[in-house]
Amino acid sequence: LGDASFSQTLPKVDYVVTRYVSDREHAVWREYELRLAFGPLLRMLFNRFSELAGRALTGRLCERLSIWAGEGGWNVAITSNGIVNRQYFETFESAVGFYVDLIRCFQSEASPALGPRMIDGISRDVLLKLDPHRRELLTRYIYSQPGVSVTSVV
Repeated sequence: LGDASFSQTLPKVDYVVTRYVSDREHAVWREYELRLAFGPLLRMLFNRFSELAGRALTGRLCERLSIWAGEGGWNVAITSNGIVNRQYFETFESAVGFYVDLIRCFQSEASPALGPRMIDGISRDVLLKLDPHRRELLTRYIYSQPGVSVTSVV
């Protein structure tokens, strides 16, 4: 489309051009951004957990999280590579609730292997490795919730 001669290659008929303007504050857009930020977060959490606890425990952790998601009726697949999210949420708030609950479940299931302070440290370190926009989204919507916060994310 950047080529000025592109329009000359089209058949000679009338065309209607439609342009959609996106509002970043729209709930669907915010859910999309949160989904894009959450994938790398979970993948990095699993990678770090695997480095410290081993592949066998990581596999078991993913299995437990998958069972939790399945029992909740969520259309997601959780593996050591992260999350494949096929779930369409009714509201932005329900999406946030799912991600918050998933992180809580991760923390609950991972803590017996490494301890709650280590899991908190892993979460903090992973957040710091994300780009500033993703880190801000995840901190605002997920890690600011009761029972999920990490200490001093800068």
